[in-house]
Amino acid sequence: MANQKHLDILRLGVETWNKWRQENPDIQPDFRQAELNNINFDKIDLNNADFNGANLKGATLNEANLRAC
Repeated sequence: MANQKHLDILRLGVETWNKWRQENPDIQPDFRQAELNNINFDKIDLNNADFNGANLKGATLNEANLRAC
């Protein structure tokens, strides 16, 4: 099950999320089984995030950092 705090920060937008990631580089974002469909993730830092079982159908990920996902 996804971490609710991570989902709440993500819903604040890419700029807020990326700032949080810069401040918390050692945290592994947990989006397991989350409904993330049709969200714009362009230029977002999702490095090392766990998307196991997540729904990303229709999400855009242009220039997103997905290393180690």
